[in-house]
Amino acid sequence: MSWRRGRRFEVKVPQGVVQLGELYNLWFRSNAGTELSLCVVPREHSTLPVEDVWTNLLLTLRAEPEEFFRVANYRPYGSSGAHWPGPVPLGSP
Repeated sequence: MSWRRGRRFEVKVPQGVVQLGELYNLWFRSNAGTELSLCVVPREHSTLPVEDVWTNLLLTLRAEPEEFFRVANYRPYGSSGAHWPGPVPLGSP
């Protein structure tokens, strides 16, 4: 998916695919086929320009994907509610 066309893009990582495009609700499909919504932002994100937040997330996914998933909260994709446990389970569905 193109950033220019859909304001989203996918990042392939060893754990699966993460779609960047909606803060606090990143789509993730693990290699095991599990689909989750992820909530992860950098420290002090509210003081950063949004472009810097996206750059930080992209660089962390590329350089340290294990850390990205360790600090991310998650819930089943498409569900709602306030419960966001972490870290992200990366095993079988």
